Parts: sequence; C-alpha cells; structure tokens
Amino acid sequence: MERAARRINVYDARLLSLDDHAFELEVSCSKGTYIRTLAEDIGLMLGCGAHISALRRLKTGPFGASNMWTLDALEQLDDQAAREAELMRVDILVEHLPAQAVDEQAYRCLSHGQSARLDASSFAPDTLMRLYHASVFIGLGVVKGDDEVAPKRLLSNVAV
Repeated sequence: MERAARRINVYDARLLSLDDHAFELEVSCSKGTYIRTLAEDIGLMLGCGAHISALRRLKTGPFGASNMWTLDALEQLDDQAAREAELMRVDILVEHLPAQAVDEQAYRCLSHGQSARLDASSFAPDTLMRLYHASVFIGLGVVKGDDEVAPKRLLSNVAV
C-alpha cells in the first residue's frame, strides 16, 4: 500500500543486537513516525525487505519505561487498591491548563451539557481549563465569557 511521504525526525537509532536474519533496533523519533514503515524502508535500502516481529514503546512525551506496567503485572498486585496506587492521575496530561473549582450548582449544569456561571474574568475567551468538583477532576471546560464556562469534555463516571 502506497503511503504519502511525510517529514519525520529520527533523533537516535541504536543497533542493540544482530544475528543472521534479524536485528534489534532502538529508535528515538518525532511524533508521527511510523516505526513499521521505518522498518520497511530499512529493508528496502538493504535490498532484502523487512518486517517487525516485536514493537515496544519506551517513551511517549514525559512518560518513560520506568513508569510503565504491563496488564499482567498490574493484575498480579494484591488488590484493587494496590493497582490504583500505581496508576497516574487521570488529569496528568492536562495539568498545564489552568484549574477551576466548581460548586454543586455549576457541577450539575456542566454535567448536563449546559454552561455554568463561574468567575472566569481572569481568562481570555476560548481558554481551555481543568474543572474540579469537591477536589475531583471532572473534565475540561472552555471559557465563553466573563462569568461563563461551557463543558468541553467531561468524565462520565466521576463519583464526587
């Protein structure tokens, strides 16, 4: 299947092992890089073809292999509380956004898809923000005016 060419960056490529018919490669690359396509391209350059027999992501964004768990390893922990203690907060990927606490009335409005009255005067219109009710992350909202925030993406199973 033909794929459109795209510009990628390969920051580092290390040969980890080599035998008669296979090699192991560790690649550090930009987002949007298709490693399977990279393997095919290497095979074309070598004139022998290539495919991937195993693929493991070692890092994505700020998250590295030291924080990764397999499902099997998580399931072998003693109980649900032990498993949950190893999981990262659900809002960790959006912690760069400003946070806004919402009261019970605003929470009800937002959870029904309606805008809520909040003091958002210090934020520009269309600012995306994290929303918390009773110190629990409930999702994302967007500033619509000085005193109005609309729900953008809310978690559906939040118990507060």
